[in-house]
Amino acid sequence: MGQDFFTHMPPGVLEQLASLQFELDHPRADKAMRELLNRTVLMGGKRLRPLLTYLMGHFFKLPLADLDVLARSVEQVHAASLAHDDVIDNATTRRNAPSINILGSNKKAVLAGDYLLADVIVNLAKLENPNLVAEMARVIQELAHGEWIQWDAVLERSIDEDRLEKIARFKTASVMSWCAVAPAMLAKLDPKIIQTAKVFAEHLGLCFQLMDDTLDHSENSQKDQNLDLQNEQINSVLYAWMQAHPEKWQAYQQGEPLASLTAGGDFSAAREKVQAQASEHLNAARAGLESLKTLYPSYEKAAVPALEVIMSYLEERKF
Repeated sequence: MGQDFFTHMPPGVLEQLASLQFELDHPRADKAMRELLNRTVLMGGKRLRPLLTYLMGHFFKLPLADLDVLARSVEQVHAASLAHDDVIDNATTRRNAPSINILGSNKKAVLAGDYLLADVIVNLAKLENPNLVAEMARVIQELAHGEWIQWDAVLERSIDEDRLEKIARFKTASVMSWCAVAPAMLAKLDPKIIQTAKVFAEHLGLCFQLMDDTLDHSENSQKDQNLDLQNEQINSVLYAWMQAHPEKWQAYQQGEPLASLTAGGDFSAAREKVQAQASEHLNAARAGLESLKTLYPSYEKAAVPALEVIMSYLEERKF
């Protein structure tokens, strides 16, 4: 995110985000576990999800300090999913540094991720709002479901558009939906507003995932390249490319490694197709924001330009 991105953010939101501590630092966690988490999945990152959580709370006119637990929770759940993914994917690096399973071990990475998830539920329970706990449990459930579906697709060497969308909805859109649903729940808003907020953020999440897929096959990307290829995972760009090259699809189904199958391939047309799909979701998110403004006419006006900047960022992101 460049400096121009942050100039459109309400100062109070940025200050609250800057003051929020994501590192695990409390007596319940073993020192070695805290250090492992703080040096890996809790370190760095774009913090887009906590920022969106604060902005949606600002939109609904909630005191920013009341959103701290919600913002920290979504980042901790995301970090837990990274810890588990690093084990599942046999990763060696994360954000240009050794991954958690390399600094620790597979077992410690799984246990540390589990601890983060439990910590989230403990802290949310303190808010004495059962709906928030249930909503986060749903998000965690869908994360696991999405990973399961994705792993089945790898084992079976079988994927289609419906399965790709389910994976994106469960693994990405579900987490993004928390950022809008949780503030609305905290504000005890009408169920129709909560549902509209959920759909708005889900479309943001689907756009995020589709654009993420394009980065794996872009020469201008600042993101680590070809991670899906290494893990034999078909993302939306690879799927679009192979549908245009039936002989490649047949070879994939017969067991040829993705890396050799795609070597030298021109993915430009497939990227454009997926970018168009991402734009459709972004347009749906923009429509959702307009619906929220209608349903909640007393919304905080200063939050809207910032949310619009986030949507533009998702459409143009390079990392």
